[in-house]
Amino acid sequence: MLKNKDIKYLSNIKHVDWMKKEKLYLRDPSIGFDKKAGIKNLTDIKEILDGENIAFWLTFGTLLGAIREKDFIEYDDDIDFMAYNENIIPKYDILKNKFIEKGFIFRDWQKKRGTKINLYRYKQLCTIDGLILDMAYKNNKYRLANRWRFPKKYFETYGEIKFQGMTFRVPSPPEDFLSFLYRNWKKPIDIKILSQPDKWRNKKIRQDKK
Repeated sequence: MLKNKDIKYLSNIKHVDWMKKEKLYLRDPSIGFDKKAGIKNLTDIKEILDGENIAFWLTFGTLLGAIREKDFIEYDDDIDFMAYNENIIPKYDILKNKFIEKGFIFRDWQKKRGTKINLYRYKQLCTIDGLILDMAYKNNKYRLANRWRFPKKYFETYGEIKFQGMTFRVPSPPEDFLSFLYRNWKKPIDIKILSQPDKWRNKKIRQDKK
């Protein structure tokens, strides 16, 4: 386990310097998902976000595993969350300090299309995508996160599931949301095409021109 001073240092170095070090703090994906680390990271991230009254959702591969396998996906390499960007920004400094205190390396990108927080602990990556509203984009029907777009209706209807002994908010209905994300979410993909997302992820989640 890294010392707190080292975690603070790694959380604040320049992006170009972090990119040279990032692989040191990630598990070899060929080994498979570390479930023990995943449960601990999931638990502590939930505790921090709940403690700050920040609503968040399980998404992407984490949601897929929770719905289809009732577990983490064996070949997944991260844990995925989303939250409203307008709820993250006012508590950004508080969140950063709390995550660092819990032993997470805290890296983020604050861009026009929303904040993205990457958390590293136990050689596992956990991401929190900040969802924004752009009134000028597609008649305000979407929440945007960096290069992605998601119909905002999935986040406006409350839905929850039990996962790893805890209750989590999910885009609702989750099966429809997964169909928006993936070509055929009900069938596990061939691991040989895992690095070729265009073969299993729907192109419509990418933002196009306004």
